[in-house]
Amino acid sequence: MTVKSFRFGEWRVDPASNTIECAHMTRQLEPRVMDVLLFLCQRQGEVLSAQQLLNECWGSTAFGDNPIHKAIAQLRKAFSDSSATPRYIETIHKRGYRTVAQVVRDYEGIAGEWLHASPFRGLQAFEEQHAGIFFGRKAAIRQLADGLNEQAGKGCAILLVLGASGSGKTSLIRAGLLPHLARECHLCLDLADMADGDLFLALGSVLLDGEAGQGMLFERDSAVTLAARLRDDTAGVVAQLQERLAGRRLALFIDSLEVIFRLPQDDEAQRMAFLAAVEQLAQSGCVDVLLACRNDFYPHLSNYPPLKALKQRGGHVDLDPPDMAELAQIIRQPALAANLRFATDPDSGLGLDEVLCAEAQSRSDMLPLLQYCLEQLYQQRSPDGELSFRGVPRAWRHRRRDRRARGTGDASARRGPGRRPARHAGATGLHCRRRPAGDIAPAAMGDAGR
Repeated sequence: MTVKSFRFGEWRVDPASNTIECAHMTRQLEPRVMDVLLFLCQRQGEVLSAQQLLNECWGSTAFGDNPIHKAIAQLRKAFSDSSATPRYIETIHKRGYRTVAQVVRDYEGIAGEWLHASPFRGLQAFEEQHAGIFFGRKAAIRQLADGLNEQAGKGCAILLVLGASGSGKTSLIRAGLLPHLARECHLCLDLADMADGDLFLALGSVLLDGEAGQGMLFERDSAVTLAARLRDDTAGVVAQLQERLAGRRLALFIDSLEVIFRLPQDDEAQRMAFLAAVEQLAQSGCVDVLLACRNDFYPHLSNYPPLKALKQRGGHVDLDPPDMAELAQIIRQPALAANLRFATDPDSGLGLDEVLCAEAQSRSDMLPLLQYCLEQLYQQRSPDGELSFRGVPRAWRHRRRDRRARGTGDASARRGPGRRPARHAGATGLHCRRRPAGDIAPAAMGDAGR
């Protein structure tokens, strides 16, 4: 079977030509060394013994471990890697070797499967219907799914996801985790949209849309009556859910939890009662509850017993920003699905996607601006689907200029071996002349990346 090219960290691996490439640099590997690399990458993150590698790549262990030691040494030299501080291949003492960098396969997205609309969300969050173009967060999705299952095993299926504004909490849960869970139905309550400050009315309005089979979970209730029942008789609501779901589960996502901490002090009793009701739903055995909260509100959590107890059970998850390999998926995979391609600067040889990856890694809150930039590039694409340097919006350039002014513009620590700085991306580069329809409002950027 022919193995297609793929990304390994910052390098592109091409098995057909036995080469690896990073920016303008190409290095040749011996065929057997490429075989070792492919087997390690196929079993990403798994510790493989020298015997396993010998059997797979040499077909025998009769040669001893020496061929493996030589192959690993050649791979480390090719990737400019170090055994002391590995970034690509790690030695596990007396056990074997494993990959450290992330493997990104181009064919994880199917070319041409998303042709009806833009594959980028601009200033809007990804939702369930965008799961087909949501890439780059597989590790985070697994982490949340495992965390939720662990909490369910402890009798309270609730998980709190904490992250900075712009870290992508909403998109991760709606387009990543909820489709992965595949529950009977998914209900989403964004407290930022709550008009009158009535938490129970907001929750009742969302639960009213719940379905079980062909029927509604609360077909005899209105939002007002269900809100009253949640406030005064949560146990009765739980019993009805258990009866109607009959062993199935629903997922309830409560976004922008920080809103409850902004309510007037007079609403403290409502806050306490609301969180207690949510905890009862999570203890029902039929409702998985996911909470998302900005991490700058973390000090408030210890004031509320359900949230404090959740932390003690290990139910708080701090969302890490995507790494370089994950950013590459976020940028490249949706473009592949929409049959788009990125332009290459003729002077530096850098692709626009590489420049965007390097710039996006500079800050943890860059996801909203990145999506905005990609959407602007899509709107200004060429007839044959090329995304060009001329389409980079002014807001992206302003953020980059600000970063340089703060003295953080030197990206040398983030570049791969021999990689040129992104600022050398030609005369046009990021200094595009074309002006987009509008610039980003700072508040809108924060909302988009919740």
